[in-house]
Amino acid sequence: MLKSIIKKYIHHNIPPNLFWRFCHIFLNKKSNYLFEKSLKGYKKIYDEILINSKFDVLLHIGCNTGDYGNYLSQKFKKKKVILNDINSKLFKYHNKLSSNFNFIEGDILKIKIPKADIVICHTVLIYFKNDKFLKFINKVLDTDFSELYLYEYFDNTYKYDFDNHVNIHSSKILIEFFKNRDFVIQEVKLDKKNFSIFQSSYIKLYLIKKYR
Repeated sequence: MLKSIIKKYIHHNIPPNLFWRFCHIFLNKKSNYLFEKSLKGYKKIYDEILINSKFDVLLHIGCNTGDYGNYLSQKFKKKKVILNDINSKLFKYHNKLSSNFNFIEGDILKIKIPKADIVICHTVLIYFKNDKFLKFINKVLDTDFSELYLYEYFDNTYKYDFDNHVNIHSSKILIEFFKNRDFVIQEVKLDKKNFSIFQSSYIKLYLIKKYR
């Protein structure tokens, strides 16, 4: 019980940039934060999409351990894969970077963001409070992407879920933001059979594309 209360306090009160910068030193099992079993989930969601996409540069924001980016760099040897995370100590592939595989450390709101054809943002916005939501989206626009994939928690209006310590953002604001610009936004159907009730209620994958 006490452990659960402490965990909720940490997630709710420590800014996400500090949490992720130092989470590798927490006494909790590192596997709680490294998501080392997530590679299979990433492949299930994105592999077919990326195989059928035309791109030269892919940017993965909030790459965590970098497992999926490393996999992509091997699968698409002629493509450039750029990974970003706020904590380089989570990243496992410093000694295995190839010419098409790059890692950039830093808070995405503060670093110079590279140009990319495809951008993947996978459960990153759950750590951004409402006042940072559109700042993040505007920052991603600097990549000049052709396709943006947002796999996040959404509802009609913003709210913070204390029990699951996630920020749930407004899909209405997201849709209006891109529809008022030269983009098409659509929801991609997800296989949710292994999701919890909470995940099934809020997780959405949006594809945002430029008008051609």
